Amino acid sequence: MIEEIFIEKNKKYLSDVKYFKDNGLPKNVILDKAKTGSGGTHITLTDNSPYVICVPYKALIVNKCSSYNNVLGVDGNTKQKDLIQYLSSVDIPKIMVTYNSLGKLTDWLGEDVIDYRILIDEYHILFTQYSFRHEAVQIVLDNYTKYKDFCFMTATMLEEEFILDELKHIPLITLAWPNTKKVTVESIKCDSIRDVVGNIILEYIKNDKLGTAHFFVNSVKFMKEMISLCKLTKDNCKIVYSTNNKEKMPIENGIVGTEAKRINFYSSCVFEGADIYSKDGRIFVISDSNRENTLVDIGTAMIQIAGRIRDTRYWDKIVHIYTTTRYNVDITYDDFKNLTDETIKEAYDGVNYLNNAPENIKKDLSIVPESYILKRDNEFYFDPNLVKVDLFNFKICNHVYQLRVNINEEYEKNGYDFNNLELKYKKIARVDKLKENFKQIVLQVENNPDDEDIVYAAYVKYPFLEDAIKILGFKQIKYLKYNQELIKEQLILVNNDNVVSKIINLFKQKTKVNTGMFFSNVELKEILQDIYDTVGYVSLAKASDIEKYFNVKYKKVNNNNGYVYLGKGVLVTEK
Repeated sequence: MIEEIFIEKNKKYLSDVKYFKDNGLPKNVILDKAKTGSGGTHITLTDNSPYVICVPYKALIVNKCSSYNNVLGVDGNTKQKDLIQYLSSVDIPKIMVTYNSLGKLTDWLGEDVIDYRILIDEYHILFTQYSFRHEAVQIVLDNYTKYKDFCFMTATMLEEEFILDELKHIPLITLAWPNTKKVTVESIKCDSIRDVVGNIILEYIKNDKLGTAHFFVNSVKFMKEMISLCKLTKDNCKIVYSTNNKEKMPIENGIVGTEAKRINFYSSCVFEGADIYSKDGRIFVISDSNRENTLVDIGTAMIQIAGRIRDTRYWDKIVHIYTTTRYNVDITYDDFKNLTDETIKEAYDGVNYLNNAPENIKKDLSIVPESYILKRDNEFYFDPNLVKVDLFNFKICNHVYQLRVNINEEYEKNGYDFNNLELKYKKIARVDKLKENFKQIVLQVENNPDDEDIVYAAYVKYPFLEDAIKILGFKQIKYLKYNQELIKEQLILVNNDNVVSKIINLFKQKTKVNTGMFFSNVELKEILQDIYDTVGYVSLAKASDIEKYFNVKYKKVNNNNGYVYLGKGVLVTEK
């Protein structure tokens, strides 16, 4: 059953709507509030009912507790005595709890649990993270009916085929907002996520772009890579990711609601429910086909992300940077569903076989989720929700991000305007991957000729190296004992330039000449004679020869006669 509630004109928040003023959130339903930032959680934190607000991430609790001082946050570190102390200090309890900790909170409340209403916020997460957070999801499913009443709420309703089996019977209420404005997606398909994002970051750091950049990417390793690549620091960069992630990061994990830096990175723990404030904040969503966990579902996560920065003047534009996957285009979504039906039949047979196995064997068996079979209380069962998750993930990874046209269809289906951009960004040198000294770097290039990052970075750090490898080769570079000056000199000697050009280039090479430098006549004779001998130019060097090759001025300095270098060389054609 689906009921639609029409919101009166010019109403921005649910707390301004008469229905919600009088009743609070609806009871025992799934509420599709249809847009982010409408204040659904605010109602539960400010009405006259004892409330438990169940959220997927600890970061959301931290974010809300910083704005509401009457709220108790409950997570894995909370003790029962903390709850007892809190309940003795307030008249109307407001408790925010993570999915994982709902079970222990319910037990602590005991018989009083029936006095509390419960909101399961960002309810779509129960499905999108079902396969790898199954235990947390099961805790919610096992406990929500113990409360006085419940409401599952989301701004990004799942398609009907992706609703968990345990929740399919719950009535759905959908809100219809008047005059909803569209968000435009600037869609950038690229070959290298790293280079595109790196160039954007550098534009902000160098003040070529005004405001602050907010990158939503579900990969802590990608954040770490960009921090290293762009040499970001805690002064210009903030990162926020799950406290459960143990990756050692160069910048300390931040808090969502604190002041934005020029560059800001957020993992999926911030995609839903968090409040970010940055009036000049621009949103960038990153979907890297090489990291499947970053492929953002346009129907759920993209909509959530679009509403995260509450006060930005750029609310109507987000940038989606993505690469396409390389899967077999012959396998359609319908084909995959048919293949899945065969796997389901096998799963049912597997359940019967496993449950009839001897007890001593059965207790030692473990089942992988890909089989759609799970184990609970020493009994095996088929889980239809895993089938739905499999279909959902296939649709995102193998269909939506397979072709640009598929992504465009998803934009349209979910109410976005979009512009497809083809941006050409220069490659960024990964100097962090290079060894310390020149010899080590040459050997690194020799041993890793197919590693584009190493080769490109080496050529950027030593611009002459590419020619040296192509013209001289690694054996000749080794023969020259990896001496940069000798290698550069040899490159000058073997090129096809005329003798005068070689003399000019060798002089620059040996002296590192700059405008204003003074050379005495004695120095010039010695330097030029050495160069003449090197290039095979049979002549006795004179100091005045310098006038043939460069723009110079005769001068006397500290009783030494000589020449001052004034600028570029004079081109002389060899006779």
